[in-house]
Amino acid sequence: MVCWTTSLAQAQPVVSTLSIESGLIAATGDSLPLWLHANRLGTVDQTGANAYLQFSGTLQGRLHGNWRWEAGARVVGRRAPHATLFLPELYAGVSGRLVRLWVGRRAYEIGETAGRLSMGSLDTGLNATPLPKMVIETPGYLPVPWTNGHLEIRGYLAHGWFNDPRDTRGAYLHQKFLYGRLKVWGWQLYGGLVHDAQWGGTSPIYGPQPDGIDDWWRVFWGMAGAPDAPPADQIYYQGNHLGIWDVGLKGQIGGVALHVYRHFLFNDKDGLKLKNPGDGLLGIVLSFEGLPVTRLVYEYLYSKRQSGPEPPSPGRGGPGGGQDNYYNHWLYRSGWTYYGRTISNPLFFPYPDGQIVGFNHIANNRIVAHHVGLAGTLPGAVGYTFMVTYSRNYGTYQARDLARRNGQPYFYEHGPRQWSWYVALARPLTPQLTLQLALALDRGAVYPRSTGLEVALRWQVR
Repeated sequence: MVCWTTSLAQAQPVVSTLSIESGLIAATGDSLPLWLHANRLGTVDQTGANAYLQFSGTLQGRLHGNWRWEAGARVVGRRAPHATLFLPELYAGVSGRLVRLWVGRRAYEIGETAGRLSMGSLDTGLNATPLPKMVIETPGYLPVPWTNGHLEIRGYLAHGWFNDPRDTRGAYLHQKFLYGRLKVWGWQLYGGLVHDAQWGGTSPIYGPQPDGIDDWWRVFWGMAGAPDAPPADQIYYQGNHLGIWDVGLKGQIGGVALHVYRHFLFNDKDGLKLKNPGDGLLGIVLSFEGLPVTRLVYEYLYSKRQSGPEPPSPGRGGPGGGQDNYYNHWLYRSGWTYYGRTISNPLFFPYPDGQIVGFNHIANNRIVAHHVGLAGTLPGAVGYTFMVTYSRNYGTYQARDLARRNGQPYFYEHGPRQWSWYVALARPLTPQLTLQLALALDRGAVYPRSTGLEVALRWQVR
């Protein structure tokens, strides 16, 4: 990352950073292995070899009193089967002691994880290009008065736009979260509710959807739809609602830092009431000092139950009520995706080329997976990253039931297995220039058999 500090005025310094990265990615199969393209903000084309050049930078400065301003951008040029030049990040904002406001596209993971060593959040991860948003939030956790710093809160509210080519065009994003954190005896216990909704837009089947201020209010509270909403929205709630309960614990045991986190996934009000406690993501992170291994991560993902195998019946209170169908929706049929990539965890992958099968764009949302990540430094200042993911994949309830009714075999019926491996080495050539080599493999029945290699150079100046 290129980094320098300049002063536009004696009392108003501007801090700027710039990084330049260039690389080549190739593989033996018809597509790149999972961990060469996933969780990279949609900058890598998974369908073939990539040659890319990336510029990213930030600017920060002080305004008046406690107020500061910031801006950032990332520009990527890519030569690949789907060649492009685009800005996965472009944002600007201001922040004070109690509030931060920003607008634009910004890499922002929602739902605490192990970061780059994680499979990815079950809410908003780093797998897709960020949506354009207007955001008001707290600048991190804020202390609650009269608690001696033991209790803190954090909040976030956003309005965004699904401006990509999709089935229901022009839909909006409503997104918010509220967290609390308790700090006692050197430990931190946190918990929060993250709520997302897709609403508005124009459906090719149901036409324009309600999108007024009163509709935003209904979406905010998860209320039943307005009289001009589709009948199902009038019975249940307006729009496509999903999210997570996010809880965790952080602390120190001797010289080891511990972080345990759990995402409880929900796709309707039953899930919101924690009626599917087994569905979600569990993560454990151990951080060490003075060892070749600096971070060790284990994650367990389970999403098979989905309130059970019986589909919901028409109206409220009827039998069934299962098949929550995570990240899919009957009206917003492109689901929880943006520019063809799942916004959350990449193991929940969509059908290719924008296909929608029935009401589903996400092809695989019933998953059992184990994931291990390692990072550290070897002799000679060589940094390394290692990840391996093992999964069994059961597709969706709806596609399975349709195949059974038609007397056809269903590929995901018995949970085909998949292994995805990744190892990367990074060595500084100069204080400003770093060479990275990465090798990734996919072996199993779900993804094409593929071995891939990435060579990249990163330039930074301080």
